[in-house]
Order: sequence, then structure tokens, then C-alpha cells
Amino acid sequence: MTMFNKKNKARVANHTKIALLPNERGAIICMSPATSTVTFFKGCPERAEKQLAKKVAAIVTANPWLASYLDKDPQTGEMAAYQAPNAASMCRFERRDHIKLSRNHIKYHDMVTGLGDALCQTSKASMGKQIPLWQVSLIADAEEPKVGFALVVSCNHSLLDGHGFYQI
Repeated sequence: MTMFNKKNKARVANHTKIALLPNERGAIICMSPATSTVTFFKGCPERAEKQLAKKVAAIVTANPWLASYLDKDPQTGEMAAYQAPNAASMCRFERRDHIKLSRNHIKYHDMVTGLGDALCQTSKASMGKQIPLWQVSLIADAEEPKVGFALVVSCNHSLLDGHGFYQI
């Protein structure tokens, strides 16, 4: 057994393996950016945060594979998703006040580059790092932080395609 397999086997021990289809671990999908949405809302971010945290937890309870991460199967060497015993800890809902967005003054390129850690990584970048493949972020509107916010939902493309993304 190689050193990689020993480390890898230890990383995935006690985790539930979720086998991926060949096209879900193919080169094009593994290099594809996350499927993500940014939706602006009017309303109090603090109030929305409490409701969204509950909703995200309920979604992960109903769909625990959303809280999985990508790693190599120590037996086959193929990429697979792994669900930790404490799946909720891999689910990420965060308020991200360090990101500055405004519904009124933002260009698409600036928004995409400015979202940074609110977006999930590609499969290639996620492999073996135990980072979330699905996450929800609340970002207060930079111009109206008390009465406006953006909700960012992002999912790694190996985990969900566009159809599944919008069903969730």
C-alpha cells in the first residue's frame, strides 16, 4: 500500500462512500466551476440569517449527501463523494460580511471575482481537502446593509448538475 493510500484510507475511514457516475468524475466536470446563484432581497439580514440557518439545516437533513466532500477511493483510485458521520459539520451556511456586493452598482465580472469563498471550488481543487461541496452564504448589501442582502447558493458540479441544483 502506498503512502497516498494510507493517508487516504485514514481520511475516509468511518465515512459513507457515495459512488459517482463516470460522467460526474470526468475531466470536463472536474474542471467546471460550481453551479451558483446570487439573488438580492430586501429585508433585514439578521432576521433572514436565523431563518436561513434553519432552512439550510433542514435541507441537509433531508439530503445528507449535500454535506459530502470529494476524495479518491483507496480501493479503486476513482474520485468519490464521502459523507462524514457528522454531516452537519460539512454543511456550510455563513454570513460573509467581508464580501462587498451591491444590487445597484456591480458588473458581472466584478461580482464573480468578488464572491471568493462564497463559491464552491472545482472538483479538481476540492479533491482530498474535505471542503464543502454545497454552501449557502448571506451577504449584506454594501449600500444598504440594514435593509438588503444577497443570498448566494453554490454547489460543486460533480455533486449536482443544473437540474438537481434548482430542485434543491
